[in-house]
Parts: sequence; C-alpha cells; structure tokens
Amino acid sequence: MSNPTATALVAEVQHALQDELGRFVAGDPFRSVAVETLDGPPLQMDIAGDVPRSAASFVKVLLALALYDAAARGEVDLDQRVQRRDLGRTKYPTILAAFEDDRWLTLRELCAFNLMTSDNPAAEYLRQLVGPERITATCDALGLRTTTFRDGFSDDDLAGKSSSVTTAREALRTLIHIEQTPKFDDLRRFLINNLRNHRIPARLDDIQVLHKTGSLETVAVDAGIIYAPHGRIALAYLCDRQPDTVRTSVEIADSALRVLRILARLRR
Repeated sequence: MSNPTATALVAEVQHALQDELGRFVAGDPFRSVAVETLDGPPLQMDIAGDVPRSAASFVKVLLALALYDAAARGEVDLDQRVQRRDLGRTKYPTILAAFEDDRWLTLRELCAFNLMTSDNPAAEYLRQLVGPERITATCDALGLRTTTFRDGFSDDDLAGKSSSVTTAREALRTLIHIEQTPKFDDLRRFLINNLRNHRIPARLDDIQVLHKTGSLETVAVDAGIIYAPHGRIALAYLCDRQPDTVRTSVEIADSALRVLRILARLRR
C-alpha cells in the first residue's frame, strides 16, 4: 500500500484500532491487550503490552513447547505410554474421567489434553516429566524476559495464589512461534481445537482460532491467532483483579469481533 489512498486507509484503521483497544481497557490498570497483523500491512499495537500479568493456564503452552523441543532433541518419546492410574486424581473436572485406570495414553495425547481442555492432571504429569530447566530454556530461546512458570497444577498448587506471569506481547510472541514453526504441527492442531471458546472465538462463528486461555477467580486470559478471511490476526487479552470474569470474558469476545471488523477494512 504505497499510494495516498491506501496510506490514508491504513491510518484510518490504526486510529480505529487504537480506539478499540482503549475501549476494552477502559482505564482499568489491570487489563492489557496487544494486536499484530500477520498478513497484509504490518500493524502492531498494544496497551500495557509489556506489563506482567497473571498467566494462569496460558503457561501450559510453554509446557507443550518444552516437551516438543525435548522430543526433537531425542530426549523424550512422544509415543511413550502412561497408564491413567499414574496421572493422579483431582477434585476439578478432568477429561481423564473418561478413561479407566488401566487405559494407556501417550505423552502426545496428554499434551493434547493439556492444550485442548487445559487438563490439570495431564499438565502436572508433563510438568514433572519435562522439569523446570527445560521450561526455562524454552523461555530463554524465545526471548521471554518477563514470562515465568512457577506454579504446578496439582490440587494443592491450585489452592494457592498463582505466581506465573507473562505479558500480552510475550504471549503473542509465543503463539506466533508455534504458528510459524513447522515441527509444531501437533500443537497448532491442538490449539485450534481448543474446547474453551468463551473468549476470543465466542463471537467469530466458524472462523478458526488458534488460542489458549487462562482462568482463575479474578483472572481472564486469552491469546490467539484468528484465521480471518482477510488475513491472520494475533490478539492477546490479559486481565487480572477482575470483579466479574464472566463479564470480562464477554467483553473480550466483543472486542475481538470489533478488532476483526476493523482490520477487514484493509481488504476493501
């Protein structure tokens, strides 16, 4: 877009996008949002995009990356099998309740549950298997200077206050890395088929979204890549100290739809 009309259109879209991000944050000091186009005119914008926020279960993405990086180095076999009984119990809902204790599951399948349903017992087993050193190495390789993975996913861990953090910009960097790296085909498939679709994808009908949520009592997180007809959009919402996370989730869904419509103007 080098002609004056196209330049004016990009400026118009940038202004509308800034207004939308401001509308979502609405002066709340505990909200962050970041957006980046992956196709068409390169646009990047955020509000409080580098502010550390509670990551909640979004860090399960880092766990999956560390697992697949270890597999690529030959340190882990993704087809290694584990019996359901070895994955522990939880008072929280779990997809593992569908299986008898003697059912064998592969590490690849546990990783799928970790991302598609945010399953805590599966995530905790993988966390102990992978270990903190590999997770730290993954963060370092991606240049995630603020992101930390400090919490486990056992019932005792979940009863305490979460101390794992990330930023909106680093969340986007992580997902863009998965989206653009050929060896992570499994992870892309798992994240596109995420079953927790009450935030970014909620108003997008049949549009695919590669994304991961994070939820705690006062935390609502969703970061993803929207495969819009006019091009891919990377979008992250990190909100903590929210008095009503259900309302925040609806506001994330509404904002994501408005962002998509704003960026669609670039193709008119």
